[in-house]
Amino acid sequence: MQGTSMAAPHVAGAVALLWSARPELKNHITLTEQLLDDSAVHLESTACSDAGWPNNTFGYGRLDIQAALYGVLLSDVPSQSGDPGSRVTYTLHFTNTGITSDSFTIALDPGLWSSALAFASTGLLTANESMSITVNTLVPADALAYTQDTFTVTVASQTKPQRTAAAFVTTNVTAVRGAQLSPSYAQQFARPGSWVTYTLRLTNTGNVTQSYALGLIGSRPAMLNPYSATLPAGQEQDVQASVFLPPFLLENATTYVLAWYDTFTGTLASYAQLEALVVIHPLYLPLVLQ
Repeated sequence: MQGTSMAAPHVAGAVALLWSARPELKNHITLTEQLLDDSAVHLESTACSDAGWPNNTFGYGRLDIQAALYGVLLSDVPSQSGDPGSRVTYTLHFTNTGITSDSFTIALDPGLWSSALAFASTGLLTANESMSITVNTLVPADALAYTQDTFTVTVASQTKPQRTAAAFVTTNVTAVRGAQLSPSYAQQFARPGSWVTYTLRLTNTGNVTQSYALGLIGSRPAMLNPYSATLPAGQEQDVQASVFLPPFLLENATTYVLAWYDTFTGTLASYAQLEALVVIHPLYLPLVLQ
C-alpha cells in the first residue's frame, strides 16, 4: 500500500515511539520533525521533482525510528559576510540527542575556500549533552564582491554509523570600495600663458565595479580627460588633467589637487597633488624686475 494515507499513520506511530523513549521531546514538534527528517533513509527521485531530497515522491525518505532514537542534532548557522582576506568564524552547536553516551567524529568538507576545524573528534558525551564546534574560513584576498562559498560540517557517531548530522554554512564576500591615483604627487615645468598636462593612473583597488568622477581643486581653467570612468575590480586607466597658466603669472609655483570621487557614495576616493613650476619668459623679466 502507498500514499499519504499510509505515510501518516507510520509517522504518527514513529512519533509515539520516539516520545515514549524520550519523554522530554513530547510536544516539541519542530525538534521531533527534525530528528525524524535527519535520521530517515534518504531516497532520491526525479519522478515528481528535481533530483535529491526531500522530493515529492518519498519526502525525506524511509523512517528509521532507531536512528532517530539514537540521534544527533547539529544546529543550522546563519551565513556571514567577510571582507577579502579576512577570516570568518562560525560556532555550531551539537547535541547528543540519543539515550546513551557516545563519542563523535567531526568532518569538514571545505568547499573552494580554505576552512579549518578547531578539533576533529569529541570525548564521550552523555545523553542530551551539548558542545560547540568552531570553524574558521578564510575569504580569498582576490574574492569579488557578492560571491560566496559553502562548507559542510558532518558529525558522526564513532559506534553507530547511522548516527550522523550535517550542516551547510555559507560565507558571502562584502563589497569593498576603493581607488588610487598614482603617483600621488606630480610636477611639471610650464611657461605662463600655456597649458600644463599631467597624466596619472587610476586603479580600482576595491572588489566591485565602481564609477568615478574627476574634479580639480584650484582656480585655474582646466580640462579633465576622462571626466568620469567606470572600472571593474582591479582594473586601471590613465587619466589626464590639463591646467591653463595665465600669461602674466609671476608665481614661482602653483599647486592643484586632482580628486576622484566615488559617484555611488559621493565620497572622495583618491587624490593627487599637482604642482606647476613656473618658467618666466625672458620678455617678462624687465617687468618682473621692476
